[in-house]
Parts: sequence; structure tokens; C-alpha cells
Amino acid sequence: MSPRPTQLVAAQQVSALHHHTVVKPNIDRTTKSDKERHREQTRQYELSILNEVGPGADPDQLEFDPDLYDKLFKGTSYIDIITFNTWSREHKVSPVTVILRENYSSILTFATFLAGFQFVGLQFGGDGGGEEPNPVLEWSSFLLVMGLILSALSACCCVAVVEYLRFLEHEPPKMILVALNRYKHFMQHVALLAIASSVLFIVSINLAVYDNQKLPFAIVIHVLSGIAVLTMMLAFYVVTFRRQEFVLPSSILAPGESPVVKRRVYQFREELAAHRRASGAAGSGKAAMGAGGPEVLVSSDGQKDAAV
Repeated sequence: MSPRPTQLVAAQQVSALHHHTVVKPNIDRTTKSDKERHREQTRQYELSILNEVGPGADPDQLEFDPDLYDKLFKGTSYIDIITFNTWSREHKVSPVTVILRENYSSILTFATFLAGFQFVGLQFGGDGGGEEPNPVLEWSSFLLVMGLILSALSACCCVAVVEYLRFLEHEPPKMILVALNRYKHFMQHVALLAIASSVLFIVSINLAVYDNQKLPFAIVIHVLSGIAVLTMMLAFYVVTFRRQEFVLPSSILAPGESPVVKRRVYQFREELAAHRRASGAAGSGKAAMGAGGPEVLVSSDGQKDAAV
């Protein structure tokens, strides 16, 4: 006689309940065993670096400290700017290394790309094929070699900077700040090497054009090359070094809004300087009031008057 459907359902429920009650203690025992083993390892090694943050805390978190930033980063370069913007907004320093690494990876790509063109120019260049050396082409080859050296140097420096930034990840935030400040000037000059290599490349091409092309064609190429070099250097100066302030059109201004907009780091430095001046004035006033005794004034006739 076959069991009824209700009996089958009841049997399945009892089996599932029995399975649940049997398996659950094993899971609890495994979890407790893992916790105990972790505590034993912690007690065995006694490494405080492994317990530098509490449970659930973010090791990359660091509240923005205006005084610490002002002591480490005095300028307004793009490294100073990106450090201030990221740290003051996100209260983290680690994202700065990621942004800078992307920037120097782009410079590395440009430097290697330029070095390839310079190497090809050296392979196909020459002294004009004559028996006597051509001084103009000799200068052109010399500048091309110098540009190739600068491109290779820029690429190698970019590799070093990218690796340095990559290995700064997951370090303490204050160490990242000090490390960025220590090599900030070196990292800024890496881009200048690539710019200088580009200028030498253009000058060497113009020397070769002056020797091989007719004068009208050479003049046109010289003028265009000069405009290109000036534009490149001016753009690099404006984007990287010059103080960036902009004036908003009056049509989009809100009532009482200032028409001048500037980078946040400029406003931070102005407000910090004003705060320190106010604090210094208040401190000097309290010191004068707390000195005790009446202030002694000397009149024009040489007598001393007491001012209460």
C-alpha cells in the first residue's frame, strides 16, 4: 500500500529539518575554529602593523588637515592641486597616486612615440651624400640625437615614476603625502624633458629643410614650426604653471555672486592666510591685555603718563 501525499510531504519536512539541525553545528564549529586560529596567530606574531585599524575601518581614510597640507605642499602645481582636491573632498590620499599614474603613463606613451620618430630620422638622415661633410646637416643630426636622448631619458623617468606611484598604494596616508612631496619637483621635470625633446626634434627638422628645400618653402616651414613651438610652450605654461582664474559672464551670475572663479587651492590659501592673520592679531591683543599693570606712555615733554 503506497504512502499518501501528505505523508510524503511530512517525511520530506522531517528529513529537511533533521538535515538542517545536523549541518548547522558543523558550520558553527568551523567558524569558531577559524576565529580561534586567527587569534592564535595574532598572539603568536604580535605584529601591531596588522592591527593598525579597527574592524570595519578604512585604512586609507585620513581627515583633511589644513596645517599639514600647507606645510608639505607650498606651491600650486598640478601635483599640489590634485592632492588638495582629492584629499579635501574624499578625505583620502590613495586616489592621488592613481590619477598621477595615469598622467605619467600618458607622458610615457608620448615619449616613446617621439623617440621612434627620432630614431627613424637618424636612420634615414645623412650628410647630403657629398664627399665633404655638410655643417647644416651635421647640426641637424646632432640635435636629433640630443632629442632622442631626452626622449629616452623622459621615458625611463616615467617608468620610474609610474612604478614608484604604484608601489605607494595601501601605504599609510601620511607616508603617501610625504613621499609625493619628496619627489614632487622631480616628477614635474619629467614632462619638461618630453617638451624639450619635441623642441629639438622640430629644430633639427627645420635645419634639414633649410638645406634641402628651396628658400620660399623653407621659410613657410620655419614660420609654421615657430608657431607650433610657441603654441606648445604657451599651452603647457597656461595649463600647468599659470594661476588660473576666470571671469564669469554677468548673464549667468546669481545675485551677490562674485564674477571671479578660481581653483579651490587658491581660495584655500587665501582663507588660511586670513585666518592666521586674524588669529595672530587676536593672540597679540590677548597678550597685551594679560601683561598686567597699566600701560606707560611717554608724552611729548618727556613725562611718563599712565594709561589705564
